[in-house]
Amino acid sequence: MHETENYTPQTLIRFKRTLSIIGNTRGKTILDIGCGPAPISGRLVNKADVIIGIDLLLEHLRLARGKGVECIVADLDEGLPLRSNSVDVVLATEVLEHIYDTGFLLSEVRRVLKPLGLLILSVPNICSLSSRMKVLIGELPSGVEYDVETINGKRRAGHIRAFNKQILIALLKKHKFEIEDIRTDVIIIPKFLSLPWRFKVMTNLGETIIVRARVVK
Repeated sequence: MHETENYTPQTLIRFKRTLSIIGNTRGKTILDIGCGPAPISGRLVNKADVIIGIDLLLEHLRLARGKGVECIVADLDEGLPLRSNSVDVVLATEVLEHIYDTGFLLSEVRRVLKPLGLLILSVPNICSLSSRMKVLIGELPSGVEYDVETINGKRRAGHIRAFNKQILIALLKKHKFEIEDIRTDVIIIPKFLSLPWRFKVMTNLGETIIVRARVVK
């Protein structure tokens, strides 16, 4: 769910990390849910067989279609309008935190994935190092919102669910996904340092949790 293509350096790092764990997409059908203007799946158009994007916003889909993505207008809270066992890879990047019934959406992802299909998922980490430091000085963690209106000119992101590494792993296992890889994008020390993080250790401190998981049918 992406509002603009003017991305921050941190967001570009997240895109790069996500692309790095997708693996070989040749001959694959990829479904990008909550695709926005397809900043990730749009880069796979010439590397996959078919790429399908789902979003509610027509402007997002117009941009995605311009990159060669086949687009469907749909509300993810109402399910995925695709046949069962029809896609090889599902991308769900920065989506799950916006979903009311996360279990239902994950069950829909399992339904449309072929046996041994892949889920590539990313969510903001409410227990990132920067969020922990904010709590220590009496501020809310990043992404926690208490109103639908803008505050001090900052747009609300619309997050209604919060995740850390442990909770996300438990949720995916509950819905019969086997975790194959977990990464993060950056570890931030507020006002001092932002470290691009390529390692598999201390991913629980990063800003984003990025997961590669395989469906267990």
